[in-house]
Amino acid sequence: MLARFSVAYERFCRLLLTIFVVNIAMLVHTLLGAVVLGFFPSCAAAQTTFRTCLRAEDRSMRAKEVWGIFHGAWKNELKQANLFGWPLAVCWVVLAIEYYMMNWHARGTFDVAVSGVLFVLALVLLAFTMLVWVVRANYDERPLWIVRTTLTMIVAPIAFGPIQFRISEALCVLPYFLPGAVPGITIGCFLANLLCGAAPLDVVFGSIATLIGALGSYYLGKKSKWLVCVPPILSNTIIVPWVLRYAYGSTDLIPYAMLTVGIGEILAIGILGQILLSVLIRYQHVIFGKAAA
Repeated sequence: MLARFSVAYERFCRLLLTIFVVNIAMLVHTLLGAVVLGFFPSCAAAQTTFRTCLRAEDRSMRAKEVWGIFHGAWKNELKQANLFGWPLAVCWVVLAIEYYMMNWHARGTFDVAVSGVLFVLALVLLAFTMLVWVVRANYDERPLWIVRTTLTMIVAPIAFGPIQFRISEALCVLPYFLPGAVPGITIGCFLANLLCGAAPLDVVFGSIATLIGALGSYYLGKKSKWLVCVPPILSNTIIVPWVLRYAYGSTDLIPYAMLTVGIGEILAIGILGQILLSVLIRYQHVIFGKAAA
């Protein structure tokens, strides 16, 4: 037992040493690249170094070895990490400016709502920024694949599976204002499922469910704004559980899957969608102009 404790303690100390060396290396190499060109390669090199150390059989690398791995990875990432990191930095700057303008100069309900949306986007971007460098270190793929995979990993826990909560489904209220939103939302769903690597059955029948819901929202919306959210909730609640069964092999009973999917749809469309609809109605002529239904 004492021997096991000694081995575990040694590995823990080596892990702390690795973390310390990597942090010092990040600081030195960031300065070596004059910050502007050194920061993003340092982020990429840090993840590569951790990955290499964790995959080592005995995990007994010395400080000099860790430094060497980091330095080699930093040189290899000097160009690609900057090409990947700077667009991400621009996204942060734009989002920060927009949030500041909307949050501190809000004059109405619409501004407050937009500020809330921007805050949610900031949280998503934060999770993306923290995870994307890990994905890059583990997969030698193109940037678009890295971005797509990272976004999928972020939204997968709540957007896929029996319980689905997709904030984007609040956009299903748009056919109330624009007939063109019907094909727009349908094509958007098709592309999202296709690019996120969904099963072929999901790509097809998920898009069909969206189309049915969008058409229903358009026609029922002419009678009452309170009926706009009903069709997409029903279409997804009825169709999606069968997609989960035959496209992904879900073992849940169809009635149970309908219940869980329905709950997610009510939250995303029935609540968030209705809130969005109420805000957009107030400013529909400003946002949609003469095209508003």
